[in-house]
Amino acid sequence: MRSASLLAWVAVLAGAAAAVAGEEKPVETKIAFTGEVTGLVMLFDYEGKAIPIGADPRFALSVEVERVAPEDPSFTPGKVTVFAIHSPALLFGGTGLAEAKEIVGQRFDFTVEKHAEPGHCTWGALHVERHLPAPPAP
Repeated sequence: MRSASLLAWVAVLAGAAAAVAGEEKPVETKIAFTGEVTGLVMLFDYEGKAIPIGADPRFALSVEVERVAPEDPSFTPGKVTVFAIHSPALLFGGTGLAEAKEIVGQRFDFTVEKHAEPGHCTWGALHVERHLPAPPAP
């Protein structure tokens, strides 16, 4: 009787271990893209989908993507991607620009981290640098 219950526990533990081993591990990807800011509005004034970045998002930042690496279905060149961000001043502070009128219409180089699990995706660590055009060829 005792060996039967021990065998039952071993079977349960083996099944649990097999289930855990079969689970896919989260995939973390750093995505770099260049784009032009096409809009910056308070989040409550925006109607549509936005990629949430960090805690307490208050603004909708629209970016027309020009190029992206590695490819990701959330970023299509020629299409606008919208991010829900907390603060334009914090995000763009290092660029010397902080107000919407200075940001909209400007090109920037962005990086963002994507954390993907089966059936679930989260985003974080959006960073921006002022896009400087390549120097002209001699």
